[in-house]
Amino acid sequence: HLRPARASRAAAIKSRQKKMILRTKATFSAQGAAFRPSLAHLPFSSFHDAGAIGVSGRYRGLPTPYGACDFDVPESENEPIRYLYRLVRPILSILKELGADSFSLHLTYYSDSGALGFSAAELKMISELECDMPIDLEIQNEK
Repeated sequence: HLRPARASRAAAIKSRQKKMILRTKATFSAQGAAFRPSLAHLPFSSFHDAGAIGVSGRYRGLPTPYGACDFDVPESENEPIRYLYRLVRPILSILKELGADSFSLHLTYYSDSGALGFSAAELKMISELECDMPIDLEIQNEK
């Protein structure tokens, strides 16, 4: 009798979590002092090579001391971690060969409360991406 109760309780929690998260923004980034993403034809959302002249921020008009690339998840995607895992995991070794040595998965959750959690499958995918994971949670009150 414990299994059905546990399963229904887990389903109820997952349903509540989905209602609390209003939208999600997710980006996987790679960078490195010698990183040259322009040498590969990959589905970057944005990129620049080490030494490129910066167009914004503290390196605006100056050579950037590192190369970087981003992979953004479309906002219509319901499983952003799985999306990035399927996109990035197969090319992680290519990014390393091109000089990337620092990786991050930046998540921003827009929510109506502060509850947040990950499934075991999501945690495994994040671990296999070998990345840091900054998380922002923006609480948006409905009026």
